[in-house]
Amino acid sequence: MKIRSHGIDYPEKRQDFGMVAKQFLSDNIFEKIVTVNEMNTDRYKRIIGMVFIHGATINEKLLQAGLAWHYKTYDKNPAWARLENDARNSKRGLGLQPNAMAP
Repeated sequence: MKIRSHGIDYPEKRQDFGMVAKQFLSDNIFEKIVTVNEMNTDRYKRIIGMVFIHGATINEKLLQAGLAWHYKTYDKNPAWARLENDARNSKRGLGLQPNAMAP
């Protein structure tokens, strides 16, 4: 099942930190039971949703690690904007690059 994470965007495999983000996601969800709160579908018929593991969202974990951008066009959560800014200011993940290009 393909799920697009609601409210965040992370680098493609060929972009800087793309493989790091993919590995982080795999480390957190591979062979684990996750819950998906389906919110919508995209034009490719993928589910757009919140992915939960042990009560925490993977979406937030990726933002905290600096491995995703908050997709403010589709999500107005101020806490997520702070998570992205904190990671950038702390130079975590994508925050290491002064001019990181969004995917």
